[in-house]
Amino acid sequence: MRRTTSLTLILLGVALAVVALAGVAIVVFRVGRKLPVRTFMNVAVVMVMVTSIAMLGNAVKTLQAADVITYRRTDGPRLPIFLAEATGVWPTVPSLVAQLLLATVYVVGALHMFVLKPRLADRQRVARPLQVSAHT
Repeated sequence: MRRTTSLTLILLGVALAVVALAGVAIVVFRVGRKLPVRTFMNVAVVMVMVTSIAMLGNAVKTLQAADVITYRRTDGPRLPIFLAEATGVWPTVPSLVAQLLLATVYVVGALHMFVLKPRLADRQRVARPLQVSAHT
């Protein structure tokens, strides 16, 4: 009887996942026509970046649990377990340093793409003289 219950729960989980995926697909196809692609992609990239920072924190914690990386606890407060797992923020020096470095890379990249690069392009556009066509 226990085996049947487990199989039933697994199949119920698969069915619920299919229903949830179908619902998300319907929403994406309906809203996707009205949503600007650039805005959608920018939001998606930011979500992937935040997720990668959380995954990095959890990966470092796992390496610490396996004694591959030394475990050095900080004096800071500890998040509730569900929040720590979701964000990857653990009160250890290696995990926090790794997350901070990755977040810094993302911020520097964003500053380069959205602040410095447009300014350089504007300067080059202003510095270039107007070219007159030879076929006038």
